[in-house]
Amino acid sequence: MTENKLKLNSEKTEALLVGTRQKIASLTVTDLQLDDATVPFSPAVKSLGVFLDSTLSMQTHISFIINTCFFHLRRIASIRRYLTHDACVKLVFSVFAFI
Repeated sequence: MTENKLKLNSEKTEALLVGTRQKIASLTVTDLQLDDATVPFSPAVKSLGVFLDSTLSMQTHISFIINTCFFHLRRIASIRRYLTHDACVKLVFSVFAFI
């Protein structure tokens, strides 16, 4: 990395071990050594807006999306009585078009 004048920020860097549950459980490695930085393995990492877990099951990402949807639905429900039906429909579609 020094050849390309890059420096690893070990506080922001996450490592993900990918494999089956059995293979990951059988490993004794707990972190990754890169030059003078130690990067611990995370159970899930976020890359390009998608949460990936060690088995690539997408369960972490799906849970995040569900929680986000319920949060926005509760917020819309709290102001529903002040909206017309058409305005509420437009609001719901505008919020959930980006999730």
